[in-house]
Amino acid sequence: MKKISGIILAAGEAKRFGTPKQLLPWKTSTILGTVLDEFKKSNLSEIIVVLGAYNDLIIDKLKDKLENCKIVINKTWKNGMFTSILKGLNKAIELESDYALFHQGDMPFIEHKIINEFINIANNNDKLIIATVNNKPAHPYMIYKSYFDEILKMNGNEGMRPFIRKYFNIAYKVEVPYKVGKQDIDTWEDYRRLKDGI
Repeated sequence: MKKISGIILAAGEAKRFGTPKQLLPWKTSTILGTVLDEFKKSNLSEIIVVLGAYNDLIIDKLKDKLENCKIVINKTWKNGMFTSILKGLNKAIELESDYALFHQGDMPFIEHKIINEFINIANNNDKLIIATVNNKPAHPYMIYKSYFDEILKMNGNEGMRPFIRKYFNIAYKVEVPYKVGKQDIDTWEDYRRLKDGI
């Protein structure tokens, strides 16, 4: 069995909301709380949560759900999501993880059974594992340790897109529903529409 770290990227400020998007009500919890619940139900070895803006407030409000998670504070969150990817990846390296699974904290339709599908594939492979929607890259994606150094050396100007494009054809692909793989919550309109639909 491989050691697999799940990394939740939740450091952003969500300027358009004027409030921590991570803490908006969702189902019986909050947006980030719902993601954490699904990660905790899965068979991940470790859960790493990368926080930045509002980190003190989020830790206070979600302290029960963050219990047993490794919290990493990204002080350079204003420089973009790639800085959070690097923070999470460095923590996974410190934990001697074989794989790092990345997902965004504002994508609350993730399901633990999908995470477990990734884990089952990882235990029999050393490949990249990428969620797809209509055969196009989506979330989550899972990076094997042999690629960690390459990511650490990237400039991050385009985030992970160049890396995913480079290896997409040889990666193991898992088709997921649109809501799981592509639907984040960027605006109040997104939030209200999607919240009403759950």
